[in-house]
Amino acid sequence: MSNKKATAGKFSYKQKMSVIASKIRRGDQAIISAKTGYASSTVSEVLSGKYSNVNIVNQAFKMANPRKVVTS
Repeated sequence: MSNKKATAGKFSYKQKMSVIASKIRRGDQAIISAKTGYASSTVSEVLSGKYSNVNIVNQAFKMANPRKVVTS
C-alpha cells in the first residue's frame, strides 16, 4: 500500500476498501474471482484485509460503488 495522496476524483486504496465493506453482497466474491482469475479464497482474504491486491480491490469497487448502502 502506498501512502500517496489521492488525486482529485480518485479514491485511495483504504477508501475503496471502506466502500466495498459497506456495499458487498452475497455472491460478489465468486463474481470477482471469475472476473480477475484469482481463487475465491484469495479474493476473500483480500476483501477481509488480510492481504492487499489492487486488481481485486478495483474490480470489487467497480461492482460495489454504484450501489446504494443497505440500512436496517
